[in-house]
Amino acid sequence: MHEYSLHKLDPSSLFRLFGIQVTPPQPVLKALPKIFGHSDKTVRAEGTALTHALYQYMGPALETFLGDLKPVQVKELKEAFENMEKEGKGKGTL
Repeated sequence: MHEYSLHKLDPSSLFRLFGIQVTPPQPVLKALPKIFGHSDKTVRAEGTALTHALYQYMGPALETFLGDLKPVQVKELKEAFENMEKEGKGKGTL
């Protein structure tokens, strides 16, 4: 059995390790506009990684939660989602 220190886990790791059945995505989905609007680029980068992990669980349904992001951010995420699908890392791969 692996021992994890939760204070060292980033949010995307929580979804990767425990899934959306154990870690409900709704609070995170509601926070996406704040995460992507943050002034710190590291926070935005973590938000991107988090969104990629969520996409692996939710697939295209995640796109309905991206409406409040900047158009360029939505475009970049959708391009990343397309690439994930091509690489076999889309919905259902986590």
